[in-house]
Amino acid sequence: DPPGKYNHFVDRYPDIVQLSDGGPLLKEIVEADIVAGCQSMAMVVGLVAKKKIVSCIPPIGARCNLPQKNILHLREMVTP
Repeated sequence: DPPGKYNHFVDRYPDIVQLSDGGPLLKEIVEADIVAGCQSMAMVVGLVAKKKIVSCIPPIGARCNLPQKNILHLREMVTP
């Protein structure tokens, strides 16, 4: 994603939202409490690492195609 794309989340929730600093993926996932994404390899690695995983695709977006059952879906947590 382009630099700055998610700055509004970091600015609004600085105590709970952190973005990758480009470090090794596995190290960042191990240090995280929750891994959020649309449908990425980081989400699958997070499941293997026993992290809480959230697909952030909004209700108006396409469905997440990852087949793993333990993924929480933003579209099911919010009302349109």
